[in-house]
Amino acid sequence: MLTAGKSRKNHDLPQIQLNMGNTILENVKTIKYLGVILDENFNWSAHTNKVKSKIASSVGIISKLRYYVNTETLIQVYHALIGSRLHYALICWGAAVKTALNPIVVLQNRAIRFISRISRYTRLDNA
Repeated sequence: MLTAGKSRKNHDLPQIQLNMGNTILENVKTIKYLGVILDENFNWSAHTNKVKSKIASSVGIISKLRYYVNTETLIQVYHALIGSRLHYALICWGAAVKTALNPIVVLQNRAIRFISRISRYTRLDNA
């Protein structure tokens, strides 16, 4: 994967053809490696969007389960479905820009409200 620096645009990059043996390597915008999606600018937007969509479906599951199970079970479901996705490779993508991470924080807060059975208008401070 060839990347453009901050001062250069992608269209300014020279077209380079890389070969490995007799195989031509193609230039791609994103690549998934060990479950982490890397994009050509290393801004983590592709990975955070994927995490956001996975967490959103898990929050939906928690919202339905809260009527049938106790709080302890909801916490276990949270750790299994949401916490595991947030913690995986967090050292890499956790330093993404705040605008990319904010939707994930909003979903996490929504899950906490469902688990706690509190109003959706209750403020949760992010410390």
